[in-house]
Amino acid sequence: MAKLGVAVEQATKGADRNMITMGLDLHKTTTTAVLLDEDADELFGPFSTETAEVEQFVRKMPGPVRVVMEAAPHSFILARRLISRNIQVAVVDCHKAKLARRPVHVIFAMLRDRTEFDPRRLAA
Repeated sequence: MAKLGVAVEQATKGADRNMITMGLDLHKTTTTAVLLDEDADELFGPFSTETAEVEQFVRKMPGPVRVVMEAAPHSFILARRLISRNIQVAVVDCHKAKLARRPVHVIFAMLRDRTEFDPRRLAA
């Protein structure tokens, strides 16, 4: 989760202070979440990777949420679901993205105004 942690930290630079930034570490059966705050990071989980359960966890947050997750086979299914619920999502391929080349805030900008999630744009 270290690579994802770097991506999440970059995503919070210049972020709306009222927005909660959440990093999700998705595995086949379990998910761990970290909430980033100026004062401390909070770790939650592990809990089920079932899409409905992860969505329920994200929607319980008290305020707008930005979700960052590493690209994995099931992360795009979850991303589509969260985006359809108007939750800001970035799926980051930590091996290809080379964060120095394509900062996470650029990926957020690519996704912010899109109604349909298109993971091919992340690879461009």
